[in-house]
Amino acid sequence: MEGNVKLADILQGDQADFIIPDGRKVLMNQVSGTLRNALMSKRQSIRLEGKPVQNIEELFNNLEVFINSYNIVHLNLEHVIIGNEGSQLLSEYLSRCPSLVHLNLINNGIEAEGAGSLAAVLGQCALLAHLDLSANRIGDEGAGRLVAVLGQCASLAHLNLRASCIGDEGVGSLAAVLGQCASLARLDLRDNEIGAEGAGRLAAVLPRCALLAHLDLGWNEMGNQGVGRLAAVLGQCASLAYLDLSANKIGAEGAASLAAVLPRCASLAHLDLSDNGIRDEGAGSLAAVLPRCASLAHLDLNYNGIRAEGAGRLAAVLGRCASLAYLDIGYNMIGAEGAGRLAAGLGQCGSLAFLNLRHNGIGDEGVGSLAAVLGQCASLAHLDLLGNRIGDEGVGRLAAVLGQCASLAHLDLGWNWIGEEGVGRLAAVLGQCASLAHLDLVGNRIGAEGAGRLAAVLPRCASLARLDLRANEKGARRLAAIQSPCTVLF
Repeated sequence: MEGNVKLADILQGDQADFIIPDGRKVLMNQVSGTLRNALMSKRQSIRLEGKPVQNIEELFNNLEVFINSYNIVHLNLEHVIIGNEGSQLLSEYLSRCPSLVHLNLINNGIEAEGAGSLAAVLGQCALLAHLDLSANRIGDEGAGRLVAVLGQCASLAHLNLRASCIGDEGVGSLAAVLGQCASLARLDLRDNEIGAEGAGRLAAVLPRCALLAHLDLGWNEMGNQGVGRLAAVLGQCASLAYLDLSANKIGAEGAASLAAVLPRCASLAHLDLSDNGIRDEGAGSLAAVLPRCASLAHLDLNYNGIRAEGAGRLAAVLGRCASLAYLDIGYNMIGAEGAGRLAAGLGQCGSLAFLNLRHNGIGDEGVGSLAAVLGQCASLAHLDLLGNRIGDEGVGRLAAVLGQCASLAHLDLGWNWIGEEGVGRLAAVLGQCASLAHLDLVGNRIGAEGAGRLAAVLPRCASLARLDLRANEKGARRLAAIQSPCTVLF
């Protein structure tokens, strides 16, 4: 019987899943007494997952069977849309889940009322470590109701409130109790409505969050003033390793405020400033301090209006950034000149493994400058040059050095101007690229001739696992007849 088979599978692991597919009964009345007793005797952890339901009450009737019988540690009701009514019903059951560690309520139509119902019992969940209420609409009022209990959740390590319609008032309420959350290591407030005032109130408490390692404030409205208030305390956040400030209307002034404190952020390894407007001046401020950011491994500056000058100032310090492994300056405007300046520093950056330069207008000249130093980038594993107006000449210059790129595993040349001649030059060297696993040529000008040249070399490309030729000319489909372990997409 299907119910028995699923429960028998549960018995095989220490951490087990049991799925409520869409709110229907889960055949518990058909489960043999022997099997039920075996489950209960093992006191296994049961994970319940849900999908959108029409009958919330029926779902919770099913849920009650498990809560009464099993030791639930992980409850996942993502996208079930339980609403405020379901939150009230759920709160009645949560008080009987003393072992609950992980509660996922993403996208459930929960508003302030529902957040209040949950808050009334969360303090009784002594082991709760992960609470995810993202993509609900709890707003400032709901955030205020949650804070009444958060200080009692001594085990809470991860709080996710992204896309929850929380503004300055709500984040202020949260800030008032965050210092009491002694175990909090990860706080996600992405995609809310937090401005400069809210950033300031959050900043006032961050130094007391001794274990906070991951802070996501992306896609808010903090601006230069708000990020300045945050910057004033970042040096006191001894555990902070991940900081996301993307899409916060930060300009050169805000970048300068951050730059002034970054060398004192001893643990900071990941900094995301994408989708702001720091431009060349802001890039220059950051560049001036990057060599003193000893732990910084990931820097994201895409969509920032950076041109050749900013790229040059970054390039000038790359050789002194000993930990930098990931650099994203995609969707800027560095052009051929900026690519040339960047190339001057790339060869000295021995730790760099990921470089994203997509949509920068670098063209054949710019890719030629990069090609001249790629052989010196011993750690480079991922190079993204998508959408850069690279033609046959540029890809030919790149092809000439690919055999020297011993670590390169992923090369993206999608949406350029590569035709039959250019892909022929690539094909001639692919057999020498011992590490290349993913080659993206989507949206170029490759036809039957180029496909034929690729087809001839694929059997010798032992490491190539994926070749993307979608959105090329119809003739490229001739590769479909080739027998190769490589996955070819058309």
